[in-house]
Order: sequence, then C-alpha cells, then structure tokens
Amino acid sequence: MESKISSLKIIDQQTAQLNSNYIQLNSQFCRTVIDFLFTQPQAYYNYEQDEKIPQAKHKQLEMYLYGLENNNHQIQQADQLIYELFNKFVHILKENIEKQETDLQNLSTSIRVAKENILSRDYNELASISDDYLRRYENNEDENNLLTNLFNGDNGNNIAELIVKSVLLSISIWFK
Repeated sequence: MESKISSLKIIDQQTAQLNSNYIQLNSQFCRTVIDFLFTQPQAYYNYEQDEKIPQAKHKQLEMYLYGLENNNHQIQQADQLIYELFNKFVHILKENIEKQETDLQNLSTSIRVAKENILSRDYNELASISDDYLRRYENNEDENNLLTNLFNGDNGNNIAELIVKSVLLSISIWFK
C-alpha cells in the first residue's frame, strides 16, 4: 500500500484526497499505538509472547515498519516500538512533502492548490505529532520513560528543529 501511495501522482482533487486519507490514517494509527503503549507499556511484549497468536500475526507490525523485504527485525520493548513508529510516520510525511514540493510552479491552479493543501497539512501534522511527544517528554508525562529512546542524544534537538521548520514552512506556503 505504501509503495502504491508514494508512486501516486496528484493530478486532481480525487488523487489529492486519496493521498490525504492515507497520510491521515497513518497518523492516526501511529498515534493510537503510541498512546496505547503509554497506558499499557507491557501490552506489546505480552502480545509478542502469547503462544496462542500465530507467528504471522506477530510479524505484522514489523512488516508495517520495515516492509516485506526487510522484516528480520523483532521488537520486544515498548520504547523501541514507539521510536520506530514515530520515525516511520516522520519518514512517510517527509517523503510525501518532498514529492508534493516538486514542480509546484508549473502546475495548473487546481492541482497546485491541491498539492499546497497537502503540503500544509503534512507540515502541520509533522509539527503536531513531534510537538505532542516532545511536550510529554519535557513535562515528565512519560512515567515509564518510554520516550527516552526517542529523545536520546541529538534526537530531542532534531525533533524540536523539525517542529519549528514545519510550522514555518506550512505558513510560508500561503505567502508565496
């Protein structure tokens, strides 16, 4: 699905809406799983250890994160899963932003506006999800230290920079 959407060219409002729906569903999925792990940090480990669940089911999340060809990874810890989900979502958004930014000036008005709407939405979503988890980390709302891995080293500064750049780029779209 991801490769199909990433190869989709925005040629009209319908393809723009399809792209938008895909990004929004990814956002909701990542946020839902991460937020669930905050409340139930052992849930993923328990799921992975449950012998009643078929092995193929255990691999579904790894396939989502790494793709079919690179699914040798096995995640055991909630903090690693949060880290991977966050980075997967950021990667999807950045890829989509890069794709939508190409040839904006050479497009018809309706397609350019559709792409600018997607860009603005993606920049805002990138800032929103990054800011949400950065605030939780800074405000010590992470009682199980599940965000430590995500904000380790320079990652905290990189995420803060991503927030500022995303907000500024979103605003700049409408002032060109």
